[in-house]
Amino acid sequence: MRHPLSLSTLAILAAAAFAAPACFAASATVSNPAACPVELSAAQHGLGQMLAVGHNTPDVPAPDRSHAGQSIDLSMKNTRLQRIVAAELEVHGTANKGRMVRTNAVADEPMADTMRSVHLASSVPADQTRMRTISVKELTSVAWVSVIELRYADGSTWHARPGAECRVTPDPLMLVAGK
Repeated sequence: MRHPLSLSTLAILAAAAFAAPACFAASATVSNPAACPVELSAAQHGLGQMLAVGHNTPDVPAPDRSHAGQSIDLSMKNTRLQRIVAAELEVHGTANKGRMVRTNAVADEPMADTMRSVHLASSVPADQTRMRTISVKELTSVAWVSVIELRYADGSTWHARPGAECRVTPDPLMLVAGK
């Protein structure tokens, strides 16, 4: 019986597969750039908790609802001349509770049933980027992060306008045991 692939062909294919560059997902960017005085991107990761979900689960302590949460790596680039000294954010996502999900829901429509406010005291100089990790308790997923207010070093403030949200949807890919 004749084999269609020789050992040398398999060796070449294996070498090509291992030499190929890894595929990394790019962080999602802001949904309405014209409405934002900052450029945003976000990537999400869990807080590393373990939840027992069935009767055949290992013996682990009962889950504490206050330990469920999400972390978002938020990158913010200041596109104005003044240094940003603080930001007020709203993190929208799903709460740690049971829910019904429509079977005909639009796949691109993010689901959010709760919101948490976050205050960032951070210095972002003009035309520079800073990354911060935002941890939000009691959320099992994050749909988007909205910038509500930015405070500048000169005392001025920027506020989001109704109908022109400055928000970013995190990259939907969440790596397991990866940074």
